[in-house]
Amino acid sequence: MANVWWQRAKAYYLLTKPKTVGLLVFVGMASALIIFPSWPKNLLKLVSCFLALLLSVAGTNAVTCWIDKDIDKLMRRTSNRPLPRGELTPRAALLFGLTTFFLGCLISLYLKPEATVYLVLGFIFSAVVYNGYLKRRSPLNIFFASPAGMMPIFFSWSFLGEKISLVTFLLGLLVVFWTPAHIWSLAILYAADYSKAKVPMLPLVAGKKETIKLIGIFNATMIAVSLSLGWSGFFGKLYLFVALAINAGALFFTALVYFNPQQENLWRLFKFSSPYLSLLFLAMVIDRFFGF
Repeated sequence: MANVWWQRAKAYYLLTKPKTVGLLVFVGMASALIIFPSWPKNLLKLVSCFLALLLSVAGTNAVTCWIDKDIDKLMRRTSNRPLPRGELTPRAALLFGLTTFFLGCLISLYLKPEATVYLVLGFIFSAVVYNGYLKRRSPLNIFFASPAGMMPIFFSWSFLGEKISLVTFLLGLLVVFWTPAHIWSLAILYAADYSKAKVPMLPLVAGKKETIKLIGIFNATMIAVSLSLGWSGFFGKLYLFVALAINAGALFFTALVYFNPQQENLWRLFKFSSPYLSLLFLAMVIDRFFGF
């Protein structure tokens, strides 16, 4: 019996796409620490912010898995998710996702009602705009869905009583421009999967060459945004140093793919871009805490 409960709990956990949850929550909470360096005195407020964000993002992801249950079954990369494997019923998955999302919203509504709008917008951009509508209809699906990545940052700032400022928008834009290039790299690598599921990702519609050009444009813009944060006066020398070092790597792997678009180089770019945001936001937190 204990093993059955453990397997069920694991299935619900995997339904939330833990890696995506981890990244979005980390970005949101790093943003909170950036503006809230006196966190030991306000630990309860930060914990509340964390729980609201964690539950809403996890719930949103569970709903997207419910929406994608039919195409996930067809794709090798996603066929091991709980719904394609039959570990959960679609009804249970949807109920879990919506309940978890609303629990996160309830925490926000109770403590900081105006911040809840960003949780709802995150759900709309991710579950409704991307997975619910554009993913199966437009090759630019991820471009129009990428504002979802801004919402954890906007939520944290609003929840903690800070005004949305130029720095907030730059932090959000960093995530927005990172997202399409990261996903398009993956889409080229798994083009056969998307073709089988009839999902019109950009590489299938525009071709590999044109997609790589757009990856270069988005990565160049992402680099410019990250460096502008270093020169904004909000962060110190440590962040600027880390940003320069990381972006040198991003530029190298992007150029490598552009001039030699082999699968192994695309994989290297994808793997390099995976920790990109986490490293930059970690550098921001350390910079703000220790005053470098």
